[in-house]
Amino acid sequence: MKASRRLAGPGRLRAWLLHQTRFGWIMGGVLAALAGAAFCNPFLGQFLIRKSYDLPFLFRQQSVPPDVVLVYMDEESRKALNQPWNQLWDRDLHARLLDRLKADGSRTVVFDVVFSQQGAKGTNSGPDGATVRLAEAMRRHGRVVVANHLRTQSGRGDLEAPHEILARAAAAIGVAEVLEDSDTVVRYLLLDLPSLTAGEVVPTLAWQAARQEGKDPAADGRPKRGDWWVNYYGVPGTIPSESYSRALYELPAGYFSNKVVVIGEHYPLTIGGARIDTFCSPIPVGRARFPGAEIHATMIQNLLRKEWLRRPGPFSEFAVVLLLGAAVGSLLPRLKPWPALLVCLSLMACLVVLAFEAQWHLRLWSVWMIPVFVQLPVALLWAVLWQTVRASMETQFLERSLSLYLSPNAVQALVRNPELLKRGGERRHISVLASDITNFSKIANRMDAEDLLSVLNRYYEEVIGCVHATDGTIIKLIGDAVFAVWNAPQDQADHQQQAARAALLLQERVAQLNQRLDIPPLATRLGLHAGEACVGNVGSSTHYDYTAVGQTVNLAFRLESFNKQLGTDILASRDFVKGIGDQLTTRMIGHFRFKGLDGVCEVHEILGSIELAQATQPWREAYARAVHQFHRRSFESAELALRETLELRPCDGPSLFLLKRIGEMRSAPPSRDWAGEIDLDQK
Repeated sequence: MKASRRLAGPGRLRAWLLHQTRFGWIMGGVLAALAGAAFCNPFLGQFLIRKSYDLPFLFRQQSVPPDVVLVYMDEESRKALNQPWNQLWDRDLHARLLDRLKADGSRTVVFDVVFSQQGAKGTNSGPDGATVRLAEAMRRHGRVVVANHLRTQSGRGDLEAPHEILARAAAAIGVAEVLEDSDTVVRYLLLDLPSLTAGEVVPTLAWQAARQEGKDPAADGRPKRGDWWVNYYGVPGTIPSESYSRALYELPAGYFSNKVVVIGEHYPLTIGGARIDTFCSPIPVGRARFPGAEIHATMIQNLLRKEWLRRPGPFSEFAVVLLLGAAVGSLLPRLKPWPALLVCLSLMACLVVLAFEAQWHLRLWSVWMIPVFVQLPVALLWAVLWQTVRASMETQFLERSLSLYLSPNAVQALVRNPELLKRGGERRHISVLASDITNFSKIANRMDAEDLLSVLNRYYEEVIGCVHATDGTIIKLIGDAVFAVWNAPQDQADHQQQAARAALLLQERVAQLNQRLDIPPLATRLGLHAGEACVGNVGSSTHYDYTAVGQTVNLAFRLESFNKQLGTDILASRDFVKGIGDQLTTRMIGHFRFKGLDGVCEVHEILGSIELAQATQPWREAYARAVHQFHRRSFESAELALRETLELRPCDGPSLFLLKRIGEMRSAPPSRDWAGEIDLDQK
């Protein structure tokens, strides 16, 4: 079924959107790409960017670094070694520990401790004995790295150097500060930090330790800030650690053999609400904070084994986000909501797996949470919205189109079962109504085109209203002719009764219309037949109509045309009349063979409602006797009965028609095998 009515305004826009499927795909791609681009901005997508780095650590199997061990200057050691919290550690202890580490065969010792000018005893005049002894222990070991201190942790600041004698004794000096994000997680692995005092960048402890190990990571070029990222091996405490006192006195000989030892403070609590040399863990399980020494140890292990993480460059990462957003954004709107959801969830799972595998095995991380939690949901939301809008527009367009042909009930039935609108046909038992306006050509010749169209529109308003009121389907409007069916496309158990009711209602409505028209009265002829026909959508892939074809349809139109010869209004076949039972007043006209059709049709006239039965009974019985005598070749008796009918109902068309035929048969008697049928030579 196809509507030819031109749409305007919002309706035209809806129709355009309905046929522009690529618009939905393109818009989906644009929206998903723009959403990804927006969240690539750190100001908007900072949380997702950081969590793209953090989350894979949560599911990664913990691994123990083989090269590094921690020695903590912790609360247990302070108590055991009588080192008060408000004083610096005795440097003689550090000297003894260095000698112990030397004896054990340690490779490099890194002090995450700033040995400032102030000595252990609180004097400023020069190096005390403990400081001298520590310097000598450093020289004996040969590979000791000590710390500088930047007075500000973010950006530039003044550099606080270790005691001069210790600085000369150490193999290298590195800055103890690290670059932390606003959530106090250390993610960047930097080789150096800027200093105003030095006038240039100063190397970090991790870089200096790697140099001592002969693993200078900057030998092939120093990375830019943000190129290298810390690769955590697990939650805080993953790197092996010992308390200072145990390392000094209790651990067996050789414990530190072939190890890089990092020595630093371990603060068990915060003072006055301020954290001291601790950093938040990117892994939200286990202990919440990393001691600063463990951060350095992690970086050192990364540099020694080249296990740091990398991130794609900003332009390439941005391009991938845009392309991925455009791809998924244009894919999902092509799918229905449930398949789109399944595809979306599958893509999310794949992206998560790929991101985790890349970070775990390729040591490459990217902003995978932006596609997973921004672009894919945006694409899915648009896909569902687009499909919903399209479905709504299709339903509205379909209802608008079908309403020109079907009743509201039939429209809703088809909307619920759109399979009925596919091209193709089926054989169904239907009732067919064919109607035409008597002498319409004469009426049309007296009117101009505009007035004629106005009359036709008012006439069709009544006709279509009658058909729709009985749940019929308008197949075609041809000039002043109407072709309608019942029991198709939806099932109707009482389709003959509904079609007959529509025919009588149409006669009533046309009579009422005549009272409002300033033209000669319109008279409508109708033909009704019930039988099998092929019904369905017929046409090409771009234009098709719902129609019914077959001898059933042809016979209905023959009956409509036959009204003109009989002077009747509504003719129906026996197959149609037997479906309405005794609900209407009818009479059998006779048996006729229509030109171009096979077989003989028993034709009935529908006179009106059952209330007319008693008033019309005398002349209907007289006419029935006439037909009976006619079939028996008793033409004289038939003629008498017909004249009786005309006395009771003057100008009865079928009686006049039959009298004429009797006259013809007297001059040309029928053959011996004649059974009462009348051959019609007009269609």
